Amino acid sequence: MRASPASNLVLFDGPVPELAPNVEATTIADACREAGLAFLEGARGGWGKLELAAWLVGSYRPICAPMAEDASGILLVLPSGTAHAPIRAGAVEGLIELVAVAATSALAELARGETAPIAEAMRDRAIASAQGPRSLVWVPADRPRLRLEARLMSLFAVDYLLRSDAYTTDLLVCGACDEVNFDGAERACARCQDRGRPSHIRETGGGDAAAEVAGEGNETDAPVRTA
Repeated sequence: MRASPASNLVLFDGPVPELAPNVEATTIADACREAGLAFLEGARGGWGKLELAAWLVGSYRPICAPMAEDASGILLVLPSGTAHAPIRAGAVEGLIELVAVAATSALAELARGETAPIAEAMRDRAIASAQGPRSLVWVPADRPRLRLEARLMSLFAVDYLLRSDAYTTDLLVCGACDEVNFDGAERACARCQDRGRPSHIRETGGGDAAAEVAGEGNETDAPVRTA
């Protein structure tokens, strides 16, 4: 599993989330991509409840804005360490697998220049704006009852909105084994080559996601109890 952020990258000292000192938008995007790929890698490796909990605490939450809503719909900041309701341990493995399959399919869409997954992240309010050093930036939003799939895709959405070109030039989604990496869309899948079988790289295309998105369940009370 890839290394996780050592500390929170987003601070909440006021009503508007702010990036921590010396944290740039690219720092958030790098951490989001790393956390998203770590989940997909873990899903292929047979993650269970403990691994998911470790990912939520170590990789996901340090780069998220923990948000809640009151009755009038005003966004509120949750106290650090707020616990979430658990789900049955026996259902976790299946949930992780289903979420990984759905996310891989969504990433293949992004590689083709389709922006529906980004529009969905916005509709789900799985991403939120935070004050960066020079301007507002996107960060994942940790909301109560946000689907695990939405949490995972929020990571890739934040990364995509900063550097969408990487998703049409560098993103590889293997149609044979569902390997996902950013080593280059035109390269063959190393996992399939190691196993002596042909890889089928899903077709890619171009497009300006931010401009297109502007025009456009597996629900759980956050997947596991971590407090």
